[in-house]
Amino acid sequence: MSSGKNNTSHKRKKLYENKADSISKKDVSLSVLKIYTMPKISIITPTYNSENTLHGTVEALLRQTFSDFEYIIIDGVSKDKTLDKIKSYIPAFEEKGVTVRIVSEPDNGVYDAMNKGLNYAKGDYVWFINAGEIMHWRLCGRNLQIVKSIKVTL
Repeated sequence: MSSGKNNTSHKRKKLYENKADSISKKDVSLSVLKIYTMPKISIITPTYNSENTLHGTVEALLRQTFSDFEYIIIDGVSKDKTLDKIKSYIPAFEEKGVTVRIVSEPDNGVYDAMNKGLNYAKGDYVWFINAGEIMHWRLCGRNLQIVKSIKVTL
């Protein structure tokens, strides 16, 4: 599976590079550049009937000082108002410059939902956060600094 993910990720990044290259420089505006810029982190939250637990998680993400991330919600066709709750936060994420992607379809549990989220992720790094989890307001940026500081030799 991991080799398929790497190939898909590489193709996806190449596709974006080609689109950006095809736009003439005089026509490029800041908003167009944002569309073609890959987020540094993809944050994925699997949900199912999470209307009552999602609030703290989303609020914690909105409080982050770091905003170079995309937020992907993979919902297992919730029967409560989970999707309405998520959609109500989209303007706040957009104000921070964060893209939100919501996918609601049947799945085979939380791990299946996580794998689906990986297929949508465009970031260099992926972080899973479940509905109901809350994090420190500077955690995204700090974690990214730590990961970048680690030197790995293969």
